[in-house]
Amino acid sequence: MSEKESSEEKSIKPLPLDIDDVIRFFESVTPDRICGHCDSASFVINADPNSKKHARLYAIPVFREKNKTAPVIIVRCDNCGAVYQHGYGHIKRWIDENPIEKFSDPEGDVEHSDREDD
Repeated sequence: MSEKESSEEKSIKPLPLDIDDVIRFFESVTPDRICGHCDSASFVINADPNSKKHARLYAIPVFREKNKTAPVIIVRCDNCGAVYQHGYGHIKRWIDENPIEKFSDPEGDVEHSDREDD
């Protein structure tokens, strides 16, 4: 088995996250969030182009680890377009620990986008 096959075999594909759960995460964990660039409080989370009910996952390179990536969710300021990356594992863990029946729905201002260009 080649080194490439071995590393691909060990890699685990992240499970999709329901976009409503991701919004719950941000509304609960960062209820007073504002953009660090323009002070706007309006953000957008991109939907997966293959399944509009899931948040789109992006792969970013892992520092000092050749050919390794980590899944992230990107949140974009709806006013100035600033982009913020959030680790998939952290969000997934919160969602698993806070199922919908335990969540009290605060007022929110995070939307999702199914536009391809974001």
